[in-house]
Amino acid sequence: MTTRIPLRLTYRRPITASVLHLGFEHADGAPLPFRAGQFIQLHVVDANGTLQRRSYSLAGAPLEEGRRWEILVGLAPGGLASARLAQMAMGETVEATGPFGRFGLAARDAAPRYLMIATGTGIAPFRSMLPDLVQRAESGAKVVLLHGVRDSAQLYFRKDFLDAAGAVPGFTYLGCLSREAVPGGDPHLLGGRVQQALDALSPRADDIACLCGHPEMVDEVALRLREAGLAPPAIRRERFTASG
Repeated sequence: MTTRIPLRLTYRRPITASVLHLGFEHADGAPLPFRAGQFIQLHVVDANGTLQRRSYSLAGAPLEEGRRWEILVGLAPGGLASARLAQMAMGETVEATGPFGRFGLAARDAAPRYLMIATGTGIAPFRSMLPDLVQRAESGAKVVLLHGVRDSAQLYFRKDFLDAAGAVPGFTYLGCLSREAVPGGDPHLLGGRVQQALDALSPRADDIACLCGHPEMVDEVALRLREAGLAPPAIRRERFTASG
């Protein structure tokens, strides 16, 4: 049986009216190790007394001391679990299991270019991968991070990615806005969907790609990458669905 971990809420920040950035520490002070790209499952008792299980990608970098797990929570209309998480007070506890999953890059991966593509809160695991992505760019590889959202308010963790792009020439960050006019003069913003931005990048067979977000986007982009010559092992996928 998977051991449940008691987590204490130690950080909360509303990013938009419908998305929260939450941070948890182990209620007993124990370490919380994980690997970039993994997810956890929270066990939330909703307002009706029913146990709800929801999966969330970890959004913080795996610090050496491994003391905090961070997640993005989308507040889905009518969502029972997300409503309970939104009401949690600082210091309150919730149980979790994990971390799980193998999404992302392995130490043995080597490519001239890495294509990291997300939509919505699917950007979360890429923030946990950011130190590794920066290191790869500093070592001579190209890293391109595409984040597709409806409007600029949904470009979660934008400052972190812009800081990386400003510090490391090999790191490129592009926000793709599908329902907002793009202001002129901003090289980090594009109009349209990530699929269009991907076409402009001309994917190559020697790229490695990681895709996270809406299942339709993930499947469509994976097909385009296969058509461009990428082998299936070079296309890593994580589908996000709104679970509430």
